[in-house]
Amino acid sequence: MLEIRNLCAGYGSIEVLRDTSLTVGAGELVGLVGHNGAGKSTTLKAIAGVVPVRSGTISWLDGPLTGGAATRIRHGIAYVPEDRRIFTQLTVAENLSLGATVRTATDGAAAIERELERFPVLRKYYRRRSGDLSGGEQQMLAIARALVSDPRLLVLDEPTLGLAPIIVDDLFRTITTLRDEGTTILLVEQNVAKTLQVADRAYVMEPGGRITFEGAASELAANETFRADYLHRGSREARA
Repeated sequence: MLEIRNLCAGYGSIEVLRDTSLTVGAGELVGLVGHNGAGKSTTLKAIAGVVPVRSGTISWLDGPLTGGAATRIRHGIAYVPEDRRIFTQLTVAENLSLGATVRTATDGAAAIERELERFPVLRKYYRRRSGDLSGGEQQMLAIARALVSDPRLLVLDEPTLGLAPIIVDDLFRTITTLRDEGTTILLVEQNVAKTLQVADRAYVMEPGGRITFEGAASELAANETFRADYLHRGSREARA
């Protein structure tokens, strides 16, 4: 479905990605993990059309993916950035309606209703200003707004960053449900252990966008070198 080949991208004079390659197949949940500064978020931004591609290719459904962020949405790619980017001065209802603008009025209303069933707290606060929601509630709104566009690919950047453990568990259950429903997902997430529990495949990215592992998430989770570097150290840092 999505194929990135030899991608180079960055900001101004700074090149973050150099010859990065990865694929996401239809119906897969693919985790992209790595230490801070490796280029994971930049990869997602390039897919979403937020960061320009300097060289290399991004192919979508066997054709080149070009244009800006609005074009990506029309192609069926929904991007939920790390900072959520909800419109805090608008209500929950207004944010969801904006997500449904690519659909007909009838389809959009049905899609919004479906997401209110998925996230009951959004129904409770439907007329509330989004800026008054908690961090977890805002993240639910950001994901719901992406889903009402009926995406073929959902791109999630650090969806649980800064959230309480109980909310993290809730969001991972939602991500698992979406995967089980057939939604194709590319996930960047600081919680590596939980990512590997829900992902079908995983990539490990090192600085410069260099991919050092590609394969089954279960295989990566069982790799002792990886566990010592990412999982065990993460646990020690969390306890500290």
